[in-house]
Amino acid sequence: MTRETISPSDSRAIQAVLIAVRQAADALCDRWSFILIAAAFAGETRFGGFLERTGMANRLVASRLKTLCDLGVMMRVPYCVRPPRDEFVLTNQGRALLPVLQHMADWDRTWGTRHEPSPLLETASGMALTITLTCGVCGQATTARDIALKVSRAQLQAAPKKTSERRRSIVTSADRQFNTFGLRQSLDIFGDKWSIEIVLIAFFALTRFSDYLDSLGIAANTLVDRLERLVALGIFRQDEVRGYQLSEKGLALYGILVSIQAWADAWLPQRYKSPVTLIHRPCGHVFKPHSKLEGTG
Repeated sequence: MTRETISPSDSRAIQAVLIAVRQAADALCDRWSFILIAAAFAGETRFGGFLERTGMANRLVASRLKTLCDLGVMMRVPYCVRPPRDEFVLTNQGRALLPVLQHMADWDRTWGTRHEPSPLLETASGMALTITLTCGVCGQATTARDIALKVSRAQLQAAPKKTSERRRSIVTSADRQFNTFGLRQSLDIFGDKWSIEIVLIAFFALTRFSDYLDSLGIAANTLVDRLERLVALGIFRQDEVRGYQLSEKGLALYGILVSIQAWADAWLPQRYKSPVTLIHRPCGHVFKPHSKLEGTG
């Protein structure tokens, strides 16, 4: 049994969605992990190469490569016996992340303040590519405004409790120079778990500071910091009457959120899945996201 849409006052449904998103984000959404995955898509496989191409510290590369192998995104493959040496290569699960990173790179190229080339949006011959979120049923290009929601009561009842989590302070792209492979500004959002949750619930029309505070279980000073950052990035517009509202730049993040959810649904079988079903309004079918790559000349 389902009901249409989620209102800002429907705290139970919003909490359930946050649980599903948090489980996906805890597995994947880390600035350094994203950079290493992007480097792997750019052809890097060896530890020294990851160090050189990313500019990351030795301990960060070692830690995140281990995490990605434990998750199943990468695997170690021996390439030398004496001395023993391993390469780190993407698994099928890891290669399935390509649409996520391509959506991030495309958003950064369109909306970022620094336009950097990205190997994630180039063909082998150097042709520039753009990625479009489309409906897998009707094939139409799709934005957040084309999506309706249905909430499953049964799935809501199965939701585990949302636990309190601690999030470390983020490192923004302005704080340090490193190779982001064209993901510079998107990493300021999707490399930080609190920012992901704030952006997500903004799509459910929450606008007031108190609503974010109650829904997220976040410390007030941390919420102030993240909202200020998101306003400065142009993701939110803020005024005294309407509160915090997603800008066009913020709404354009939808393809990234949807592709992360699709990857998590496919590759994290123990994860609690969101009780919300996406409906593509133009065709009326359940929305099955498809990412379409096209050359731009």
